[in-house]
Amino acid sequence: MTAITYTAAFDPFHAIFRMLCLFEYDSKLSLQTDQVRIMDFYVCFPQFLDSFEAAREMTGFVKLKNSVMRRFDDKDPYSRLPSPRQLFRRMEPTQMAAINTLSSSGIVEVSGLPVPLVSRADFTIPEKLRSEVHRFLKLNADLMAAVNLMAGLRVTGPSGLKRRSRLEEYRYDAV
Repeated sequence: MTAITYTAAFDPFHAIFRMLCLFEYDSKLSLQTDQVRIMDFYVCFPQFLDSFEAAREMTGFVKLKNSVMRRFDDKDPYSRLPSPRQLFRRMEPTQMAAINTLSSSGIVEVSGLPVPLVSRADFTIPEKLRSEVHRFLKLNADLMAAVNLMAGLRVTGPSGLKRRSRLEEYRYDAV
């Protein structure tokens, strides 16, 4: 028997929408691709925010995280998901396709090598899409505020975003 299921994690159009929300929440963001991917993961799966280890400089994060966890606490026994790390790895092609699409559309700019930075370009998104993004931001203000605090953390190293999220290996990064 074959079952057809849908999950937003592997939908490139939903990934584009989530990333638009990230850059619309704070249009001055300039993030490494790994940062964008990790932050996008938590927008897609807010129930995993509970396992994120906050840094001391992330003031207010615990309060925001608790608010998010009250809303997204997953008590449904039929919605068992693989481990966060496994999900994150499987999402990479979808997330990179979304970043490339946003870049080729001129909505974000990807610059710099060897570590590419993604930042919002001077591009006005269509009004209907903008209203949907703002509706999402309004409904998920606590989630977006918590995820936005991650932008201030380094990506690599023992106190970086990769280690705190436990989604990617950090021990072999060049610091």
